[in-house]
Amino acid sequence: MQGNGQWMFSPVIETAWGDTALQLRAILPGIAQQDLKVSVQNNQLILEGERRAPETFKQNAHAQLAYGKFYTAVTLPNGLNVDKLTCRLQDGILDIQIPMSDQMKPRQIQVQSGEARKSISA
Repeated sequence: MQGNGQWMFSPVIETAWGDTALQLRAILPGIAQQDLKVSVQNNQLILEGERRAPETFKQNAHAQLAYGKFYTAVTLPNGLNVDKLTCRLQDGILDIQIPMSDQMKPRQIQVQSGEARKSISA
């Protein structure tokens, strides 16, 4: 709960590394696109917005889903290209992909064989 009497909650966030990007998923059932703000500031991904209770809910309604404002900040590792971050909200799931910079992508290093050594006679 916030100090001004409004409820605030943090959505559930899942993260996974793909071959070329960091993938994040926020579980946001009932959130409309216009009630969601995604930003990057000081190397943090910030999700904030509001889940509005249905208009049919009365003052004494019982709900197990949190309503009100939400906020969460995820610290991002170095080496991501946040300028190419993409977000997609569908069916209450916000999928976020942040590509790795070229310096962070794994690369194969070729191992060369050395010259054959001659044995020295004593």
